[in-house]
Amino acid sequence: MDSALLVRVTAAGADSTLARIARMVEDATASRGRTQRFIERFSAWWTPGAMAASALVALMPPLLLGGD
Repeated sequence: MDSALLVRVTAAGADSTLARIARMVEDATASRGRTQRFIERFSAWWTPGAMAASALVALMPPLLLGGD
């Protein structure tokens, strides 16, 4: 049984909903504001610093005061 399948393309793949969403995400990422760029740079230093300070607060008293 041989048969043919006829397919009609009504739009290009670049016009799909997923492609439009991906394009919108790329545009939003490229047009970040000054404040958002500052926050990203600040958090790159603040987050590790806060984690290190927390670790010191948790570990130093028992080590320095001879606790368990």
